[in-house]
Amino acid sequence: MDAYRRTYQFNVNPVKGQDLWEKTGSPAPVPPPIKPKPGRPTTNRRKDKDEGPTGTNTKMKRKYAPIRCMYCGEVGHNKRTCSKKKQDDAQEKARMMQLQLAATRKRGRPPKLHVTRARAKGNASPGAHAVSAETIKGSSSATAKKLASFMTFVPTPGFKPPRKKDME
Repeated sequence: MDAYRRTYQFNVNPVKGQDLWEKTGSPAPVPPPIKPKPGRPTTNRRKDKDEGPTGTNTKMKRKYAPIRCMYCGEVGHNKRTCSKKKQDDAQEKARMMQLQLAATRKRGRPPKLHVTRARAKGNASPGAHAVSAETIKGSSSATAKKLASFMTFVPTPGFKPPRKKDME
């Protein structure tokens, strides 16, 4: 027993409260930083019936105050199911129909005008024409025969020449 007392004679004895601690100039001890654990985070535990709910600003409470209508102020229904609001809406709708019937002048956007484009006169490509006689005279007879059959212009079907851009 004597050896036990000699071993643990320098241990720190507990103090009853923080205000009884010895004041030192060094900073107060800080707990280690909290590291997020791997895996899905756990939810709050399920409380027993005798524990009661804890208040929170982010979650809604299960038991609400009685529902009060924002239109008429009565308890037991909301604005969506209010019978007074439905009656007032029906009267307003009937009044609007009367005003629409009374107003004969129609306002709004006028109908679109039908625009037709002017068609181009004549064909876009000229028809086939023969090679001039001067060209044939200037060449030999063998070349002239080849040119006569070779140089006839054959238009491409469905060819549309490019439109000229207006310079304004």
